[in-house]
Amino acid sequence: MSGSEIALTAFEPYLQEGAHLSIAGGTLGLDGNLDLDGQQEPLTGTFSGTAEVAGLAVQLRDQDNRLLSWQTLRLAPIEYNVAPARLEIGTVTLIGPRVNVVSNASGVHNLAQVFRSGSEGASEERSDDDPGFIFRIEQLMLEQGEIAYTDRSIEPVFTTRFDQLSGSVTGLSNIPPQQGKVKIRGRVGEVAKLDFSGDLGTLGTDDVSQMELVMTELSLPELGPYFGRYIGYEVDSGKLNLDLKYEVTGTRLDGTNLVVMDRLELGEPVASADAVDAPVSLGLALLRDRDGVIEVNLPISGDLSDPQFNIGRVVMRAFVNVLAKAASSPFGMLGSIADLAGFNSNELGQVSFKPGSTELAEGEPAKLSALSSALLDRPNLLLSVRGGVAPEADGLALLRKELTAGGSKSLSEGDWQAARQAYLAGERTLPPEALNNLASARGRAVRTVLLDTHEVPADQLFMLDPSRQASLDENGAVTVQFSLDVR
Repeated sequence: MSGSEIALTAFEPYLQEGAHLSIAGGTLGLDGNLDLDGQQEPLTGTFSGTAEVAGLAVQLRDQDNRLLSWQTLRLAPIEYNVAPARLEIGTVTLIGPRVNVVSNASGVHNLAQVFRSGSEGASEERSDDDPGFIFRIEQLMLEQGEIAYTDRSIEPVFTTRFDQLSGSVTGLSNIPPQQGKVKIRGRVGEVAKLDFSGDLGTLGTDDVSQMELVMTELSLPELGPYFGRYIGYEVDSGKLNLDLKYEVTGTRLDGTNLVVMDRLELGEPVASADAVDAPVSLGLALLRDRDGVIEVNLPISGDLSDPQFNIGRVVMRAFVNVLAKAASSPFGMLGSIADLAGFNSNELGQVSFKPGSTELAEGEPAKLSALSSALLDRPNLLLSVRGGVAPEADGLALLRKELTAGGSKSLSEGDWQAARQAYLAGERTLPPEALNNLASARGRAVRTVLLDTHEVPADQLFMLDPSRQASLDENGAVTVQFSLDVR
């Protein structure tokens, strides 16, 4: 049997039994041998040959915008067995496909509107002896594919285009064991490069598929609508590189997303109820290195069968969470980014002094060294130092120094206990400026170490009004607190 230029619109009634689709154009060509036997139930037979669908154009019913179109779809050779149903295709060549994906104001994609209720995924019950429909495709060759994406659920409306999509998919089947491979390259937004590759498990099973999507040179201002919604700012400049590695088991997805932003600069603020409530500029300054690069690894997981699961939005929210964590716990983020081993977030945000002295407690110089490295790597960060004193601990230490003339005189334990009790009772005092001077001197001591020893620029260092009620650490040393800000 053979045929050509068969109008696909003749098949539209059959298509609409299960889908809200209209066929706007396209022709079918067939060439092969059909062999049917006289058996009535079930009907058996085979078809061997080739087929081609040219100029296909499909759209949702009652809509004018094309949903799917292509120039040519060739299938050769085809081996089809009627019962049990089995389809084997050597090569599928798809030339010039175009898919138009639109998310409406409610966040529902037009692809979700294709199937009629109850028809998607519907299948008849079958016995264990009935394997159902079996298919194998040796290779699928893709040439010059294109996907247009529009998101109307966000303001302003986001649009982008994946084009020049070419590559291959090999070893597709729904019967194990099967190991397929995919390799597709293309562009995003007419500038960025896209590379999609991976290993595919048996389709329709819980076999593991591992895939990697790499995109480079993406323009960050194009993502401005999403930054406006979730960050609260427009994007003025910057580039984005993505390395997304996903493992899919059945409908379960687990993955890591390496996000690298180069020279990200925010624009004007945007009013958004979904924006993170955190000092965004500080968070970005903490994440950004000396070269203006932000690099974060964002793990995600979810169920692909869940209509609420959207990979792009999950990744964006994961980045927002990292940003909020950086802004709310800046020293903790500095510690993790700079790999400052041995210091937790509380330790990095303060330094301890011996009571009554401007001498750092044991181990504290190493902390300042680690902190200075983080500051040098992030020149937009500003460190404020709040000198301080603990009135009782520092007061007693200064009193002992006074009584011993700085350690040059002896002091009996009885005399010391008497002096100590008198001081605590308010019957003995120090010079009124003694504690204030010590508090200020400690702030200056920190600044001097950072400035002279570690060469942190002076314009990154600020002094705050000293505290007169500083706390003690677990070793009884007096702590001086730091705070971070951004230019």
